[in-house]
Amino acid sequence: MAKMFELHVNLRRDMRELQSVLEEQVDLSGRINQEDMVTYLHNRRIRTFLSHLRESYSNLGIRLGEQPKNEWLYGLTDIEKTIFTERFLNKKGYIDIAEQQKMNIEDVRISFKKAIQKIIENIEFFKRKED
Repeated sequence: MAKMFELHVNLRRDMRELQSVLEEQVDLSGRINQEDMVTYLHNRRIRTFLSHLRESYSNLGIRLGEQPKNEWLYGLTDIEKTIFTERFLNKKGYIDIAEQQKMNIEDVRISFKKAIQKIIENIEFFKRKED
């Protein structure tokens, strides 16, 4: 579990770093000089790589049933903690959680997604703090 969340954090950091490497867009409609072409190709390679990273990131998924670190849960609301715990640690489905919490299934999904986003932000925060 810890490794999956940390992988998410590392991919997000790497994508931001790659975006910062992109150079100013060059207009290639007129005469093309060698420097403009090099910049264009450089940016194109980085954008392609970023695209692949984003696709990998979105397909990464998270393993259910593994134990998160306590500091990662900081800042989650009570309902987000409950839904995260039921879904992630106890491997319950959205329907079961919705019935248990007397909530709409879509609200459970949204709360779980928010919890995951907050956890990833917490991991990033604690990683920066360590560095």
